[in-house]
Amino acid sequence: MRKFIILTMLIFLASCLSPAKSTSCKFIADTTVVSRVIDGDTICLQNGLYVRLIGINAPEKDELGSLSAKERLEQLVLGKEVKLVYESEEHDKYGRELADVYVNNTFVNYELASSGWARILMIAPNVEHTDKLRAAVDSAKNSSLGIFGNLSSSDYISTPKNIKPSKQM
Repeated sequence: MRKFIILTMLIFLASCLSPAKSTSCKFIADTTVVSRVIDGDTICLQNGLYVRLIGINAPEKDELGSLSAKERLEQLVLGKEVKLVYESEEHDKYGRELADVYVNNTFVNYELASSGWARILMIAPNVEHTDKLRAAVDSAKNSSLGIFGNLSSSDYISTPKNIKPSKQM
């Protein structure tokens, strides 16, 4: 039985190293607590690491909806223990972790998309949840939720000189 388990683990690891299988392999990190929410798609962990949520793009600080997107993410994760699930690429060009974020069984990336506070942003090779997130964003658009509804001109984080509408996808 022990040999079988070792052999199974070796086969799994080998399949993760294969380029053809890399998008289906995930690494689940230990759980950690969110100490700060930077914006609608980036968090800071208690250990100081910054995490960018995979597959979504919330309005930036000078775009309408940025304040509500950040507040929604705070409701979901701030002060809570989260589990990070990595896909193929674990860091972006800014050094942030790239992960799917879960609080208990709640898929946070999906919650932001389905409530209308984020658009879809798929960057290969991290495309594990493309269909699910696209359907969530489409549903939010059809229901005029979040950034797809009527927003107040005060719904942005900073006080920019010129408020820009969120970029359309």
